[in-house]
Amino acid sequence: MFGSKIKEARNPYTNYVTLREYAESKSVKLRATVAIHPNLQTHVMEKMVKDESEKVRAALASNPKLSLKAWNVLNEDQSPLVKTSLLEHHPEAPAKKDARQH
Repeated sequence: MFGSKIKEARNPYTNYVTLREYAESKSVKLRATVAIHPNLQTHVMEKMVKDESEKVRAALASNPKLSLKAWNVLNEDQSPLVKTSLLEHHPEAPAKKDARQH
């Protein structure tokens, strides 16, 4: 059953209701899979930036449609994994300039 949820979360046609539900799963793997979904709604992203797992936040940072508000929160994240993911997937972001100054 769990494998089918992961598969569904990877499907680009999965509806937003299902993604929202899976974003609150106890499974880090499922939440991280949802975090990179191309159709993740902004309000779900903005909740996920506070996820207890840095793996989930790093996955969210790699989302190509990351909202500006979510980007701003992740840019302040103390996790090197999250910062690296943000810089790798958003090379035009101001965070790259800030990282070079440190």
